[in-house]
Amino acid sequence: GVRDVVLCNAKKVQADYFGSHLLREPEAVRAALKAGLQQCGDTALPRVTVAKRLKVFLEDKLDDISPDTVRLVAHPQKEWLDPL
Repeated sequence: GVRDVVLCNAKKVQADYFGSHLLREPEAVRAALKAGLQQCGDTALPRVTVAKRLKVFLEDKLDDISPDTVRLVAHPQKEWLDPL
């Protein structure tokens, strides 16, 4: 499974995205994660971090929560990726 999930704000993220009630209420995040785990049959909840400033997160926090691990970035636009 996935141990950590980080949701980062960035320049092209809609301004109201981080105002979502789901991201403001930790119990709402936990409930959504539990529903997802039920659908996929997994049992371990990941830790979720909400980073409102991407650069600050990358420079100051990433190594603290994810040292020496594989890090994957999900980009919303796939056009720039070469096909597998």
